[in-house]
Amino acid sequence: MSAISKATARLPLFDRLIDENPQEREETKIKDRTNLEGLKESIQKELRMIFNTRCILAPRKGNYPTPENFGLMEYTHLNPNGSEGMKIIRGFITAIELYEPRLLNPNARILRYDSVFQKVYIQIEGMIKLGERLERFSFPLDIASE
Repeated sequence: MSAISKATARLPLFDRLIDENPQEREETKIKDRTNLEGLKESIQKELRMIFNTRCILAPRKGNYPTPENFGLMEYTHLNPNGSEGMKIIRGFITAIELYEPRLLNPNARILRYDSVFQKVYIQIEGMIKLGERLERFSFPLDIASE
């Protein structure tokens, strides 16, 4: 078994607080660690939630995370295929840096935009740290306009 398959990472707070067996009166040991595949799933889940939440204030590099800047600003008035696409991508990257620090050196690119359903399809890339090893991570994500 390789070192990467033995290594674990800590789950986000709300994942640790979920009671998976509410009918049981006594709590079993709290699940607070995950393996590489669990970490990847957790990051994807968190980013899906962040990107499908609209915020009041635009998240900006250097800001502190607050409820007012959690998520993305509404972007449907922007043209993702034009020069405004870079503004959307910067918003994705800033939101990742503020709210999903487990994805290091994040990058994003727009794959396509569905104007009928107002959905943006993006590719997210970055590095994740598990134990002492860095692992490249890339996955597609679709974001609906709310």
